[in-house]
Amino acid sequence: MSNGSARTNRIEKELQSLVGQYLNTSLPFKYGGIVSVTRVRASSDFKYAKVFISYFHPADDAEALKKVMASIEDARPDLQKHVGKSLKIKFTPKFSFYLDTSLQENFKLLEKLKELGFDVNTLTDDDLCQS
Repeated sequence: MSNGSARTNRIEKELQSLVGQYLNTSLPFKYGGIVSVTRVRASSDFKYAKVFISYFHPADDAEALKKVMASIEDARPDLQKHVGKSLKIKFTPKFSFYLDTSLQENFKLLEKLKELGFDVNTLTDDDLCQS
């Protein structure tokens, strides 16, 4: 999707910010947890954008995750209007939402490292790359 140009990168970052602000101020998430937009990848003509959503819930609640993603999907028309008013480009991208589980996977990895006796607060990349 993204061609890597400076303009595309700038607009993707702005889309990420606008979508994140909208989700955190306009949607009533009553399921607990934290919702964030981890990245946005736009097509070169900005007609489409993939929005990657991360949801962290301490209880790892799969049912809450389904409800959160459904709420985001239901809010798509209003979100696109909000972005269209805020972002001055020819087209307002049509959003598609994807769950980004990388944060949860990182937390699980840190927990495993703790179980193995590593002090995760002092680990460096070199520590993790040693064989």
